[in-house]
Amino acid sequence: IFFAARTSKPIANLTLFADSTRLKSANEAHAVRVSSSLQFPATKKGDQLLLKVGISTANIEGALAGLNEIRGWNFNAVRQNAENLWENELQKIRVSSPDTAFRQTFYTAAYHCYFAPFRFDDALGNFIGADLKVHAGKNIYTLNSLWDTYRAAAPLFTLTQTERIPDIIHSFLEFYRQHGLLPSWELYFQEANVMPGYHAVPIIADAILKNIRGFDYEQAFESMKVTANEDIRESDYYRQYGYVPDDLDPRQRGATKTVEYSFDDWCIAQVAKKLGKTSDYNEFMKRSAYWKNLFDKKSGFIKPKHANGNWFERFDPNSSLGFQEGNSWIYTWYVPQDVQGLIEAMGGKKRFSQKLDSLYSTPFKPVDGNVPEGYLGLSEFSNEPSHHVPYLYNYVGQPWQTAEKVNHILTQFFSNKPGGLCGNDDCGQTSAWYVLSSIGFYPVNPASGEYVLGSPLSEKTELTFSNGKRFIVTAKNLGKQNIYIQSATLNNQPYSKTYIKHSDIMNGGMLVLVMGDKRSEEHTSELQSHHDLV
Repeated sequence: IFFAARTSKPIANLTLFADSTRLKSANEAHAVRVSSSLQFPATKKGDQLLLKVGISTANIEGALAGLNEIRGWNFNAVRQNAENLWENELQKIRVSSPDTAFRQTFYTAAYHCYFAPFRFDDALGNFIGADLKVHAGKNIYTLNSLWDTYRAAAPLFTLTQTERIPDIIHSFLEFYRQHGLLPSWELYFQEANVMPGYHAVPIIADAILKNIRGFDYEQAFESMKVTANEDIRESDYYRQYGYVPDDLDPRQRGATKTVEYSFDDWCIAQVAKKLGKTSDYNEFMKRSAYWKNLFDKKSGFIKPKHANGNWFERFDPNSSLGFQEGNSWIYTWYVPQDVQGLIEAMGGKKRFSQKLDSLYSTPFKPVDGNVPEGYLGLSEFSNEPSHHVPYLYNYVGQPWQTAEKVNHILTQFFSNKPGGLCGNDDCGQTSAWYVLSSIGFYPVNPASGEYVLGSPLSEKTELTFSNGKRFIVTAKNLGKQNIYIQSATLNNQPYSKTYIKHSDIMNGGMLVLVMGDKRSEEHTSELQSHHDLV
C-alpha cells in the first residue's frame, strides 16, 4: 500500500526511524518497520492539526492524487458528507416499528452489509492486479468473502445496490483475466484459497437471470465454465467420481465440496439455458445432481465416501470428518437447487419434516458443556451453511414452523447490545440474513430469483430501487405472539405462494401479510409450497 499524507500546518522537523534506529537523513528509509516523528511549530490552546491521507495499491502518484479528492480543511463538512452518503444508502430500506432496539439492530445490520466489497482502484484509476502488475480500471471492487456472501448479501445487493452489480462482476472478470479463474475467496485481488466452491458463479448467474445488464454475458459464462472445470480444490476428483472422495482429499472435506460444487453447477446450467447452450445445460444439470452420490437413503444423511464407492466406516453425523465448518447434520440440508429432490430422497414430506424437527429439537452437547452462541438444537446458525435451513419447512407445507424458527433467531440471536451480532458477520452475510428476514423473506436458493416468506419483525418496510420504483411490505397485526402469516395479498390480489419473485418486487407494489397467533393448517392452507425451480 502506497500512502501520502498532507498536514494543515507546515512540518518544522521530520525524523525517520528504520527498525527503531534513528536516521540522519529525513528523505528516505528502507526497513521492515519504518516510522517517523513529525514536529510542528509551537501551538496555542485550541489550535487544531488536521491530516489527510491518500492511499493506492498502484503507486505513490495515485496516493498523492487521492489527497485532492477532499478539497480544503473543513473536517465537519467532510464528516457531514460521509453521513449524507451513508444515509442515502441506508434509507433505501425504511422500516417502521415502535421497537427502538429493533430499529437500531436493523440499521446496524444494514450498515454492516455495505462494508464489503469495497473500491480498490485509486484516484487515478489504477490498482494492483492478481498478477501483481499495475492495471487501469475504475470502480474495481475487492474483499469478496464469496463462500459467505453469495447466500444473502449478494441477493440483497440486487435489490438495493443494483447499479453496483455490473462493476462488482466486472471486477470478477478482471480477476479472471489476470488469474485464469474466477475468485473463490479474494482479498486485494489475491486468491486466499481458504474455502471450497467457486461461488463467484452464483452471484454472476443471479445477475444474469435477473437481467441485470452492464457486463458481457458471454464472457461471464466462459469464465464460469472455465472455473468449474478447474483442477484445484479437488474439483477434478468431483468430475471424475461424481463426488469428492474423502480419502483423496488431503483436507478431508469431500462432502462439503461435493454439495457446494453441485449447487454452483446448477447455477451455470441455468445461465446456459438462458443463453441457448443446450449441451452445456445438460452437462451442468447432470453435475448439479452429484449431491445424490453422497446421500445415504438408509440414514437420511449426506455422508463422506471413499474413492472405491464405500461409505466411511463408523459414521457419526456430528463428526466434522468430510466437512468444512460443519458436519452431516448441517450439510445434509445444503441442496438449495433441488429441495424437492432432497425431500424425495428422504422418503417424502413427512420424513423430511421429522428430520428437520430432530435438527432443531436435539440438544447440542459440547464436550466442555458450554453451548456456543447461535445454536438452535444441532443447527449452528452462527455459521452460514445453516442460514437457509429454517425456511425449508415451507417446502413441506409447514410455514408456521419456519415462522417459529425465524422469529426465535431474529429475537434471540441478535440485539442492539455489544456482541449483539450472531457469530462472525463474514463481510455482511449474517447481517444480510437479519435484514432480509426482518423484512419477511429470504433467498433459500440465492440464484433462483425467489425469496421464501418467513416471519417479519418490521411492521412496514419500504424498499426504494434505482429504477425509481418502490415495494412496500406491510405486516398487519404483528406482535410478539402474532408471528404467523394468516393470509397475504400482492397488489390487492389474494396471494397464495410461500415465496415472492424478484421481478414482482422490482416492478414495485405492495405485499400485505396478515399476521396472527394461529399456527394450524387451516390458517396456512393457502400458503402451501409449490416452489418449482427451473
